[in-house]
Amino acid sequence: MEILILSFLILLNGFFALSELALVSSRRAKLIQKKAEGHKGATTALKLLDNSENFLSAIQVGITLIGIVTGVYGGVSIADDITPFFMQFPAILPFAKEIALALTVLIITYISIVVGELVPKTIAIGNPEAIALKVSRPILFFSMAFYPIVKLLSGSTAMLLKTLGVKNSNRQLSEADLKLLLKHASVEGVIEEEQKVMHDKVFYFADKKARHMMTHRTDVEWIDISQPQETIHNELLNAKHSKLLCCKDDPENIEGIVYLKDFYKSLSTNEPF
Repeated sequence: MEILILSFLILLNGFFALSELALVSSRRAKLIQKKAEGHKGATTALKLLDNSENFLSAIQVGITLIGIVTGVYGGVSIADDITPFFMQFPAILPFAKEIALALTVLIITYISIVVGELVPKTIAIGNPEAIALKVSRPILFFSMAFYPIVKLLSGSTAMLLKTLGVKNSNRQLSEADLKLLLKHASVEGVIEEEQKVMHDKVFYFADKKARHMMTHRTDVEWIDISQPQETIHNELLNAKHSKLLCCKDDPENIEGIVYLKDFYKSLSTNEPF
């Protein structure tokens, strides 16, 4: 019976570890998408993430209670059951009880770490959103059941964070989340690659200003076609751009555009320019 109870406690600890990491690792953008698709668990998961202190405190309460019960109940009861086995050996007879207790604690600790922590957390990292949809309701129910304790812990946490000057940020849907959604949609064939490129360009241009796309009129390179031809040739030879405005007396009076490649081509062929 002790082993069954202990196994249940370790599995319950694994559930809390799984739930905690799955909810914390879930991307809000994916949960919002699941909510739009009609997944009720997504609504609950988003509700938990909006009040992360509450569900984290609830999970910590559960894990702590399990740890206390496992340590007090499991170690002593199981150690008493296996002590007679070590009493069969005269050499260790005086220390049979201590050896049984130490071995029991060692085995319980090993199983608790592997089954109750590492395996659940590895599973949670692999697919956090899908797991969050399933565990969100039990965690919400547990949070409500232990509401007074959870509220006390949450309030204490908030007070300590305020004392330390740490601000609690309520993370909203970001540009990175939108880009991630577009990337997944493109990979899964929901939108075409050309559409993804167009959306990417929207984000690109949104971060730019007019000066990044255009040249200020005072920086525009131009030539005055009313000047002597020799002067025009020298200016073209010293030009820094591939094309220049052709103006008459003033840059406001634009007559056309000259391409340096055409100018150099005329020089090589001795054609008039």
